[in-house]
Formats: sequence, structure tokens, C-alpha cells
Amino acid sequence: MTLVRVERIGGVAGFGLAAGHLRSIGTIDTATLKPAEQKILDVLFSHGAQGKAAAHPGPACDAFCYRLSRGSGAATETIEAAEAALPAAVVQCVRDEIV
Repeated sequence: MTLVRVERIGGVAGFGLAAGHLRSIGTIDTATLKPAEQKILDVLFSHGAQGKAAAHPGPACDAFCYRLSRGSGAATETIEAAEAALPAAVVQCVRDEIV
């Protein structure tokens, strides 16, 4: 079981900014994903370690980006990926909350 913390950032409203009162977060267990979806995450995380080359296909005006973290403590890996690069199940685990 590997839990991935998912946070939606960016967009018109600037979700995820430090001064914001709305954040969009979720958690997904990779064991609940289909093998192909797990593979997509593995590839994104492996590219993230090499400079996020595949995670960001290019800037898009007002587009959402997702910050994904897996692991714990000092072994936590964090990447950012464009919405289009993620499996739908990962995107759909995110919920908005007021902080």
C-alpha cells in the first residue's frame, strides 16, 4: 500500500497559494488504481527525479497543476504534474476545503 497525497494548485483562482483560503487536496492508495494507472504514476515520479521533464508538457494559461507526494519523512518524493498527465482517478480524489 502506497498512499499518494494530491494537491491541486494554480488555475484562475490560484489554488494552493500560501495566502489562499481554499485548498484542494486528496489522498489515494495506489493499490486501488489499475496497473496502467500505477505505471503512469511511477513514470511521472521517475521523471520528477530527473527535473520534471515529462510532468510538465508546457505552460497553459490558467491550467491546473497537481503536486503529488508519496513516502514518509526524509524519504518523501514530491513532483508536480499537469492535469492532463494524470489518471482520472488521481484527479477525482481531490476535494475542496476552506482553511
